[in-house]
Amino acid sequence: MTTILSAAGRFISPPFIDWAFAIAALAALLFLVFLAVSRSKAHFLADREQMLFSLLRSFQPEDGFERNLLHVLDALQGWFAAPSYAAYRKDGRHGVFILKAVKEENIEVARLNIGYSHLLPYQKETYFLPATLPSEIIPQTPQFLRVGNVPLYFIPVDEKHCLVAGPLKTLPRRTERLLAALPEMLRVVMGTLHVVDTLSEQVSASSISQQAVRNISHFVTHRPALFPWMLDLTQRSLDADGGMLVSGQNGRLRIDALYGPDAEKQETIRKDEALLPYLDRLLGEQETYSTRNEEAVVAGFPLGLTAIGAQTLVLQKIPSETDRRFLALWYTAPFTLRDYQSKVLQLMARRSSDLYQSQEELDRASHTYIEMLKLIAQLADNLRPSTVGRSELMERYAFATAVEMGLSEQDCREIALAAYLSNIGIVGISEDIVRKRGKYTDTESAKMQYHATAGAAIIEATIQNPRIASYIRHHHERVDGYGYPDGLKGEEIPLGAQILFAVQTFTAKLISREYRPALPFEDAENQIRIAAGTQLNEKVVRALLSWIEKAETVAAGYDGSLIPCHKMRGSPKQVCLNCPAYHSENPRCWENGKVNCSGHGDDCEHCFVYTEYQKRTTRNGATHD
Repeated sequence: MTTILSAAGRFISPPFIDWAFAIAALAALLFLVFLAVSRSKAHFLADREQMLFSLLRSFQPEDGFERNLLHVLDALQGWFAAPSYAAYRKDGRHGVFILKAVKEENIEVARLNIGYSHLLPYQKETYFLPATLPSEIIPQTPQFLRVGNVPLYFIPVDEKHCLVAGPLKTLPRRTERLLAALPEMLRVVMGTLHVVDTLSEQVSASSISQQAVRNISHFVTHRPALFPWMLDLTQRSLDADGGMLVSGQNGRLRIDALYGPDAEKQETIRKDEALLPYLDRLLGEQETYSTRNEEAVVAGFPLGLTAIGAQTLVLQKIPSETDRRFLALWYTAPFTLRDYQSKVLQLMARRSSDLYQSQEELDRASHTYIEMLKLIAQLADNLRPSTVGRSELMERYAFATAVEMGLSEQDCREIALAAYLSNIGIVGISEDIVRKRGKYTDTESAKMQYHATAGAAIIEATIQNPRIASYIRHHHERVDGYGYPDGLKGEEIPLGAQILFAVQTFTAKLISREYRPALPFEDAENQIRIAAGTQLNEKVVRALLSWIEKAETVAAGYDGSLIPCHKMRGSPKQVCLNCPAYHSENPRCWENGKVNCSGHGDDCEHCFVYTEYQKRTTRNGATHD
């Protein structure tokens, strides 16, 4: 062993040992440099990651674009100190970058929408970032640039957005390196903000546009909304305290619009039967008439106008070739109609005349829609023998019930029309389900329930009467809240819809189905009595049964059907023409041979025309077969 070491020593000279030590020292130095660089890079990556997380935490989509710009500037302020921070956005029309948000050290100005003067509270020798920047000075990468003589640090995000900080001469090298990575991070955030902002603007514009269209459609097609709007314009133009639009024929006048007083006083005016004839007499054949309260007392100033404290009354005739129409305005203080106001009043009268004429044309168009919808309803009725004539049956019973409840003529007509069209929505449901024989499955029942909503949508899109649409939409709501489509209960349900539901429930029990015969008339009456207060409105049920009882009282001594069978059932003409009972003078249709009951899915034994007769005659102490 000693011999070997001695031999090796002869080959390892002192110079070689020096080189070995030098190489080892260099390797160690390189290793230390590598560690330092790695540690620095790790710190840089950690700082960059922290900057990214800070930026993402500041991002709040629900705050909108400009508020989020302030969040970004908040984050920027946390990374380096500068007197001012700002966000610019390019204006595509003018090609310049416009200041959208700014922050000063310890001072914040939120959103900048209009103008650029006085962006921040005035402070002596405080530099304000410019309101606009030319596109050509925006750099491609983060760097220092001078605007005028002021050094600013630019951080371009993309071609539409740029952040600026300053006045600022230098930044630590490490901070500059971090900020160099910022544009890439911000592009995702700013791009998302821009999309959210654009979509929000589009949704807002679309919502506003749709509402505007709905309002215009409502004004144009719905007289109760149109004329108060016109009256309000007139009243405001002439500084009146209230007013009304009046129209009618043959001395029968009505108030088309009433504006000004509270609900209680409006009711007083509407109930004053002497008011409209009085106003009509005052105006006579004149175009314009004005009077003071003290002048009119002798002539009998109406109670309705006295109740609202009217001291001056102005009447203006509205041109019409058919109806008697005029505008009435009142003032609660002495008022003299001046020449220019008289001209305004005459102009408003002509515009009112135009609106009346337009409304008449739309009413005619609406009538065309109604006839078309009725035809569709009839076609839908004819899909099954058991539903033939049901729309007309619904219409007659609903109208009679509404009249029995003392509703206005207009309400009765609208409820009757809603009843006729109550099932129009089935045109949007699969024919296989509609024409199915037997009971529906749960899935099929759920689909059939859509007919109420679909029917309301059809009404809104055609005749555009919101009351009729609401009656149809809610005509399967129950007073206990277990109906559909909205689960309304009690008084939440429109009265017209409650009438439709009661009538439909009653008549459905009177008509045979493929899977069960009709109930006898008296049993059907008893069943809706039981349902009153849970499914059905008690007042509506009482009114429906009261109408039937009154009809039966009138026919107490009559040995025949309550009314001719085709009217009682609402049978269409094409079914009746081939029926012997239709042409017979015998009031007991069931006694005519070969009657056409099968044409509407029934037979004489179960037909409610016959079972009502049995009930009535049994009650009177006689029976007839």
